[in-house]
Amino acid sequence: MTQRATVWLTDWQVGDTGLAAAPGIEVEWRLSAPDVWTARLFGDPRSIDFELDTEVDAVPGRAVIVTRGLVEDVECVRVTRSPDGAAVDGSATTERVRSTLEMLEGDVMGYLVRLRVDAMTPDVT
Repeated sequence: MTQRATVWLTDWQVGDTGLAAAPGIEVEWRLSAPDVWTARLFGDPRSIDFELDTEVDAVPGRAVIVTRGLVEDVECVRVTRSPDGAAVDGSATTERVRSTLEMLEGDVMGYLVRLRVDAMTPDVT
């Protein structure tokens, strides 16, 4: 049975690191459990299995799983912002894109990347 996972990537991390995710690309990522605030964005029980956090090592005791797999699909996540700049709860919408590096207009908050998982190993470093 093929295992699949949905991974959350924040827009700022994609921009800061130039992280490319597109269908057909093989990846090896250090993933952790998603932050609870991502559920607020959608306002529904959308399944986000993991998040890619380039600063996960800065959080003591946070479990990390090294995951290798094939990117099958990428969606950008857009939100509506309140006057103070915060994302409005339940305002997130998604749109399929070719790559995380595609130049997009509007308020992109992050990306949902669907992986076909080939291997998962706890990171004990």
